Parts: sequence; structure tokens; C-alpha cells
Amino acid sequence: MCPIWPGHPLQVHWGFKDPSAAEGDKIAKRKAFDELINNLKPKIEKLIRLPVATMDTINLKFKLREIYNNDK
Repeated sequence: MCPIWPGHPLQVHWGFKDPSAAEGDKIAKRKAFDELINNLKPKIEKLIRLPVATMDTINLKFKLREIYNNDK
């Protein structure tokens, strides 16, 4: 579930499986968390390199979707 933000912030949904819902033994559950980390890390690295202060909302939203879709 996505959080509710006051005002009108830019929102883009990056959907991932909830690793806490993984079934199996400790190793299987740890693997689910590791997979999430491995999926998120390159996206976050690209996100923090974006020049958000100089981007308009439309281009920023496009780039955020592009980051999500290109690294699946």
C-alpha cells in the first residue's frame, strides 16, 4: 500500500513483491529480501543521480518510469 502524502507531490508507483510475504524456510525468505534489494539498488542509484532541481514535473515523471521499466 502506498503512503498518502499531503499536498500534490509527484508520485510514480514502482511495484515490487512484498518480501515479508515470502513462504518457505529462512533461506527462502532471505532470498526474497535479497532479490528486492538487488532490484531496488540500481534504481535508487539512478534516482539519486537525476538532476531533480532542474527538471520539470513531466520529464521527471517520465525519467522515474523509465528507471523502473528499464531495470526490470
